[in-house]
Amino acid sequence: MLASSPLRNGVPPNPPMPRRITLLSFLFLVAIRLATNAAAVPPPPLPTLTTVAQIRALSTEEATRGYPVHLHALIIFHNTRRYCFAEDDTGAIYLMRQRETFDLAAGQRVELFGITERGLYAPEVLEQRVNILGTDPLPPPQEATVAELAARKYHCQRVAVEGIVRAADWRWNGGHRLDLQLETAGGRLDAQIYDTPNDRSYDDLLDARIRLVGIASGKFNERHELIRPIIEAEEMASISVISPGPADLFDLPIQPASKLLQFSTMPLQGRIRVQGTVTYQQPGQALYLRDATGGLLVKTQVAEPFAPGAIVDAAGLPVMGTYAPVLQQAICRPAGHGPESRPRRITSADALNGRFDADLVTIEAVLVNTMARKDEYVLVLEAGGVTFEGRLALPPSQLQDPNSERTIDLHLPTPRPITAAELPAHGSVLNVTGICAVREVLEAGVVLAPRSFQILLRSPADITFLHGPPFWTPRRMAWVLGLMALAILGAIFWNAALRHRVRQQTEIIRRRIHHEAVMQERQRMAREVHDTLIQGFAGISLQLEAVRGKLPAEATVLNRHLEVAHVLARESMAEARKSIWAWHNDALVSAGLAAALAASARSIAGGAGVETRLETAGDFSHLSAEVENNLLYIGREALMNAVKHAAPRLIVLSLECAGDQCRLSIRDDGRGFDAASTRSEAGSDLSGFGLISMRERAQQIGAEFVIQSEPGHGATIAVVSPLQPPNPSP
Repeated sequence: MLASSPLRNGVPPNPPMPRRITLLSFLFLVAIRLATNAAAVPPPPLPTLTTVAQIRALSTEEATRGYPVHLHALIIFHNTRRYCFAEDDTGAIYLMRQRETFDLAAGQRVELFGITERGLYAPEVLEQRVNILGTDPLPPPQEATVAELAARKYHCQRVAVEGIVRAADWRWNGGHRLDLQLETAGGRLDAQIYDTPNDRSYDDLLDARIRLVGIASGKFNERHELIRPIIEAEEMASISVISPGPADLFDLPIQPASKLLQFSTMPLQGRIRVQGTVTYQQPGQALYLRDATGGLLVKTQVAEPFAPGAIVDAAGLPVMGTYAPVLQQAICRPAGHGPESRPRRITSADALNGRFDADLVTIEAVLVNTMARKDEYVLVLEAGGVTFEGRLALPPSQLQDPNSERTIDLHLPTPRPITAAELPAHGSVLNVTGICAVREVLEAGVVLAPRSFQILLRSPADITFLHGPPFWTPRRMAWVLGLMALAILGAIFWNAALRHRVRQQTEIIRRRIHHEAVMQERQRMAREVHDTLIQGFAGISLQLEAVRGKLPAEATVLNRHLEVAHVLARESMAEARKSIWAWHNDALVSAGLAAALAASARSIAGGAGVETRLETAGDFSHLSAEVENNLLYIGREALMNAVKHAAPRLIVLSLECAGDQCRLSIRDDGRGFDAASTRSEAGSDLSGFGLISMRERAQQIGAEFVIQSEPGHGATIAVVSPLQPPNPSP
C-alpha cells in the first residue's frame, strides 16, 4: 500500500510538470477554435432595397456598401449613350448600365436588379439584370424654375421649362448633341438635347421662345456638389416652339457700335445687328470690329479666320462689359472686304478717357519690364506717367513649356528672330499697336471712369523698336544719386573725424607747450638754486671746515657743534641737489617718463647687481609735467628703498595708462616686511622721510598710494594717479 502524499500547510502539492503542459495546450487550442468559429460567422446580409426613396435616403458611406436593389420602375429617359433614368412611385434615380445594349427605351415598365453606388451627386443603381415587363405612358413633367432646379427639388425627374433660346451649338461629344442656352424668367439655364442630326443649322431656334421637356440633371464638381443645373432631353421632339425667332437675324437693322446701350424709347428685346471691319480675332472666342463710330468686342465661337480688312455682320445680345457694351453669343458671317483698318494714334490720357475702348490704336511707350508666360508675352510699358501692359498671345503652334525658349519677330532696325531673353533692353522706346481694352474702372457716383487699360497685341509685328534707352535711365540716375549720397556722407564723416583729430592734436600741442614752459621754468629754478643755495651751502661747508681746522683739539664741545652744522649743511646741499635733479631731469625731458624710469632703474639697481624689468602699456603723452615728475620721484625712491633694504633679485616696474588714469607699481621679490607695522625686520624706519615723501608727492597729484608686503614675499608699492593733478602747481 502506497503512502499518501504529504500535505504542505494543508494544501496538496503541485501536479507534475507534464500534466500542467498538457492542460495549457488544451486550453490554447480551445481558444483558437473559438476564435476561428467566430471569424467564420458571416456578417448579416444587407437588406434589399425595393423603392427609390430607400436608395436616395442612404448616406454617401452607406451607398458605397452595395446594398442589393430590386425595383419595379418606369424608364423615363434612355439615349444612345446609355444614359438612363428610372422612376417609381417614390421618386426617380439614375441607372448605371454595364451592358453594351440599347434594349431599353423611355416608357418601358421594368423589373430591375442591381446594387447601390455612391454616384457623382446622389446615390445611384448599378444595373445587374433588367426584365422588361411592358410599356406605360410617361408621367407628366413638373413645371420647374431655375431656382427650384438649383435647390435640388426635381433632381432626376421629368420637368418642363420655358425660355428664349440665346445660343444653339451643335457638337459631337460622344454622340450628336445640341447645346442650348435658355433665358428664362428665373435666369440662364443650359440644356442638352441628344441624338440630334448635324445636317442642318439650328440658327432658326435663336431668339425663339420654346418649351423643353427633359430630365433635371446638373454639372458637378469633384466634391460631389451641384454647380449648375441643366436639362437633359432625348431628342428634338422634346422641344416645342411657342413663338419663332426672326426668320433671318441678318435682316435686322444695323446698329452703330457706340450706341448699343444708349437710351431709347424702344425697349431692347433680343439680338441686335452690327457691321464692321475686323481689327483683331481670337478664333473661337472673340472678334473686335470697328465701324464709323468706334470699336466693339463681339464674343463668338466662330473659329474660321477672317482676312485683314474683312467686313463682318454680327448678330448678338448686347450686354454691359467692363466699361463699354459687349455683343455676346453672336453669330457672324462675312459681308464683304475693304481696306485694312489703320490704328488711331493715342496717348495714355486718351486711353483712360474710354473713347478708344475695344478700338485699334497705336501708342509710343517705354519698355519697363518683360515677362514670358505659358501662353503669352507680357510687356510692361509706361507712357505719360501711366503704366500698362501689352499682351501678345502665342499661337497654338508656339504654346510650349514656359521655361523653353520661343522666338518672335520684332520690327528692329534689322528684323530678325530673337529669343525672349533678347527682347529690347528695359528703357527702350517702342511703338506698340493693338486693341485698347479697359481693365478696371472707378465708380464716381453713378459714372464709371477707366482706371487702367491694356493693349492686346495681334502679332509681333505690332511691336516696333524706335530707339534704345537713354544713357541716363532712372536706374543709372539712382546709382549716381546713391553714390553721390555715399560720397557726401563720407565727406561729412571724414570732416567730423578730421575735426576730432584736429582737436586732439591741438590739445596735445597745448599740453606739450605747457609742459615745455613748465620744464623751462623748472630748469631756470634749478639753475638759480644751483647758483645760490648749493653754492651758498658749499661755501658754508668750506668755512665750517676751515673754522674746525683752526680750533684746538681740546675744544670738544665747539668741535661737536661745528660737526653738526657741517652735517646739516651737507644734507641741505644734498636735498637741494635732489630738487635740482627733479626739476632738471634730462631723460624725462628728452624721452618721457618710461625712459626716465628705465634709466633710473639701471643707475640705481645696476650697480647693486639687481635685475630690473620695465613693463608699459598705453599712451603717456597726456600726462602733465607735474604728474610725470612726481611719479618719477616716487619710482626712484621706491627703487632705492628696495635696493637698500630688501636685498631683491628682481625689481619689476609697471607703468600703465588707461582712460583718465595712470598706474605705477614697483614690485620686488626681496625680504618684505609687515606693511601694518612701522618697522621692518631689518629695523629701518618705515615712517622715515623717504616713505613720507612718497606719500606726500602722491597726495600732491591726487593719487592713491598703496603698499602691499608680507615678510618673505617681497613688497609692492603702487600709485594710481589722474593724468592731470587736481590742483596743478604753477
